[in-house]
Amino acid sequence: EWRVIHIQFRAEASSFSLLEIPLVLGLLYATPSELILAAMAGILVGLALARRQSTIKVAFNVVNIGLYCGVAWLLTDALGAGPELDRALWLTVFLATAAGSTLEVAAILVAITLTEGPPAPRAAVRLIGFGVAMSLANTALGLVAALLLPSDSFGVALLLVPAAMVLLAFQMFASERAQRERVEFLYQSSRLLDTEQADGGPEALLTAVIGMFRAEVAALVLLPDGDEPGTTAVKVADAFHEETLDDEQARLLARAFATIDQPTMVEPDDTGPLATVVRDVGGRDAIVAAMATDDRDLGLLVAANRLGDVTRFADDDLQVLAALAAQSGVLLHNDRLEQALTELRELERKLAHQATHDTLTGLPNRSLFTHHLDEVAAGDDPFAVLFIDLDDFKIVNDTRGHADGDHLLVTVAQRPGGRAAAPRPGGPPRWRRVRRAHPGSPVPTRGR
Repeated sequence: EWRVIHIQFRAEASSFSLLEIPLVLGLLYATPSELILAAMAGILVGLALARRQSTIKVAFNVVNIGLYCGVAWLLTDALGAGPELDRALWLTVFLATAAGSTLEVAAILVAITLTEGPPAPRAAVRLIGFGVAMSLANTALGLVAALLLPSDSFGVALLLVPAAMVLLAFQMFASERAQRERVEFLYQSSRLLDTEQADGGPEALLTAVIGMFRAEVAALVLLPDGDEPGTTAVKVADAFHEETLDDEQARLLARAFATIDQPTMVEPDDTGPLATVVRDVGGRDAIVAAMATDDRDLGLLVAANRLGDVTRFADDDLQVLAALAAQSGVLLHNDRLEQALTELRELERKLAHQATHDTLTGLPNRSLFTHHLDEVAAGDDPFAVLFIDLDDFKIVNDTRGHADGDHLLVTVAQRPGGRAAAPRPGGPPRWRRVRRAHPGSPVPTRGR
């Protein structure tokens, strides 16, 4: 249990070791009670002292290993293996360890399902297959050790080399699997961050960060951008919130950003601006990467509080976070540019409307009327212009005041055509626009 292989599922993991080598010797040379008690005692020492697992996990794993060894012994006994170490006994031991290993992994999957929900079916099948494969390889080494013991007990020491090679091979497999997961994550995140396909914005990005790095907290802390204040987006489990940075937080973020020139690991007892930013988003241990483009600094991407007690953040995690920060920084910058262009187009539309419409009534002014009239006059279709005048309008302004005069203009504009009248049966709307009877006033577009 000092040297094991971990296959991670979110916050939990299934661990594999060279357990079957001593298990085979126990099946052949020990009584059932000796075998089970020795296995449980050894696992207890390994988990509690070497790996320092929590009490509930130690209890579960000790019982699970005891069940594994008990099932293996029952099958070995039930299949009627004789005292001779012949081929029939080899096959019996192989079947016993394979069955016990399958049951052990199944119990781990049940525990993961109860605590975090069911894993993907393909992942569960791969985990069981990995457990059985490692069990068979270890069983073969255990049987070779059993064959060597009667004739040359010192020769068993030679098995340390192939045992180490088996452990190394499975470690390389687990490492390759983790590397494949990182590549797949970066590919999926690139699609996630594509502005044409993104759904959920920062929350979707932080959800992906939590899943990839098995973190409890993910945060995106952005520096102020011109008139826009800095913001913090934090994802914890199923909760997500955004808040604006105050001046003190913005200054702290700027100092923290200045201290990070490459992805950095933050430990719980670290001090300084960067550690303070991590603690402000609810982190203890964390990995942090800067987000920037060629022309400006954007902020920090944080993954904090590694779930589980099996692994911690490592250098490989820093490399993946750096790639993700660079990728998301470019897309975030482009998204801000797109937002600025959208706001600019909206401002342009508003200014164009103000230039061609009366600010009081919202009706087209003389400039737009002239433009439409020129277009209609250039065509071959017949047309007419309806002129409506308000007599003695100046008296209203002089006696009631300009506020009532403006109210009268707005009301008159809405009566016959400021809003399109209901269509007559069998015909188009009768009125389209109304005008004021003084220069520069709103006028109709095309009368009907």
